[in-house]
Amino acid sequence: MSRFRILCFILFTGCQYAAGNPVNVTEYEHVREADAWLRLHSVPAAWSDAAVRCQLEDGVLASPTSAAIARAMLNAMDKHKLASNSVFIGATSLFSKVDFKSLDGKDLADSLEWASGEPDHAGDEAEDCLTLTGTGTLANISCAKLLPYFCRKTVHNCSSDGITSPTVGLRTCNDRPDYKWEPSTGSCYKFHGASKPWRLALATCHTEGGHLAIINNQTESNILKNLYNHNTDTVTGADEPRHAFIGLRKYDDGEWATIFGELLAETGFAIWDVSEPSNGDGLVNEYCGSMHLNGLLNDASCSWKSPFICEITA
Repeated sequence: MSRFRILCFILFTGCQYAAGNPVNVTEYEHVREADAWLRLHSVPAAWSDAAVRCQLEDGVLASPTSAAIARAMLNAMDKHKLASNSVFIGATSLFSKVDFKSLDGKDLADSLEWASGEPDHAGDEAEDCLTLTGTGTLANISCAKLLPYFCRKTVHNCSSDGITSPTVGLRTCNDRPDYKWEPSTGSCYKFHGASKPWRLALATCHTEGGHLAIINNQTESNILKNLYNHNTDTVTGADEPRHAFIGLRKYDDGEWATIFGELLAETGFAIWDVSEPSNGDGLVNEYCGSMHLNGLLNDASCSWKSPFICEITA
């Protein structure tokens, strides 16, 4: 199934949730020891599409952050006889096991080990996403591969028999003074002046419980522009200090889309700066999205170090 078809499926499902259709509670299983609910999605998806589907369910792409959750995930994989022997988890590779974090900023279970020969970064594709194998070990793989996955909710108003519908409170920035709340967008933002390549910027935002910022309208562009311009004196180590990375990239099918798989044309803001995207005038591949100081979009080399902006959506 192509990424575009998966995206269409996700957006259709999202409309159902937006319309108020409740989640089928029987599809979530309660992990009593971890006070969490897990739902296995057996239809494979790319990592970014899996992340946005879980977000549409007011959850998060699940990671084995405790022995109890790891056991529950493995039991469900065995019970449902997945064609694939592994599932995506909500963590990205920072090339050192001690740096692996789940999307909500938690460490992976201490009991987990790498599968034999992993991490290997085999083939021509970068393998920056992690999987949980059926044997309870970790492996790294290309984020563009299609795999099943789990969504997780941590809830406080669910009965263990599944009668009460699970809900999750809104994420806020009350405990994150380094993030700035913007009521006009319903999000909080943080400017990172310590420059990093795009993938490490992506992982940094994830470890903070957020994601690389996504511009959805002119108001949000202005907010990020002002945040950027007020923090230019904090930028260090940048190969290119004139732009900041955001949650946008060019995928293998040639389409620009957000880290959650939403096509640029669907985000509500698709205004490129003059002569952009330029792809480095053919001298260097520029497949990662950024924002110029004027708030307009730019394409940039993913390997260059640049400042970046994180977003937490409440």
